[in-house]
Amino acid sequence: MGKKDSSLLLGVGAGIFLLLVFFSINPNRLGSETKSQNSFNIIEKPILLSLANKFKETERPPVKFFHDKHTNSLTCEACHPTDDRGNLNYIFPKIKDEKNKKSLMNAYHESCIGCHQKFIQEGKESGPIVCGKCHLVANVNFKGEPWPDAGFDYYTHSVHANLSGDCMSCHHTGDRVSCRQCHGLTDNGIPSYSK
Repeated sequence: MGKKDSSLLLGVGAGIFLLLVFFSINPNRLGSETKSQNSFNIIEKPILLSLANKFKETERPPVKFFHDKHTNSLTCEACHPTDDRGNLNYIFPKIKDEKNKKSLMNAYHESCIGCHQKFIQEGKESGPIVCGKCHLVANVNFKGEPWPDAGFDYYTHSVHANLSGDCMSCHHTGDRVSCRQCHGLTDNGIPSYSK
């Protein structure tokens, strides 16, 4: 092997090594940006779903909701609505009347039990469909995770990168921050996309 061949081989090897290092530092570059699931926002502890924060008297105890179990098998859009521009809206259930206890309870049940029943009909593994399997007395004193911060949806990364043309406009602090860092919150607690 000549000096020219060994230099070429060394250059190719160094290039491959640098690419491997680059992609191992930021594994999201290898994945599809169209994936809606926020893999960085894994919530291993259950979130406590309860009407008690809206209404003083409830008929049943709160529900431990395992967000990570659901995000491992469903897209965000399965539970959360999108607006007319396709932006994900992190409310749940998708349609709800928060002023009426029975209506809000039914909205939760239609979302959760309705999805579980659909999975059962399709012959897939599913969550419970009976009240007492979710509403457990042991949940009354459980201190669940706070509602999760939606974080950053990598689906919109290219949109943000193309708008500013400058990585530092978002990555100026060197860490991952929520969309709310720039967009703020609207009155209903949802990030404002008008900025």
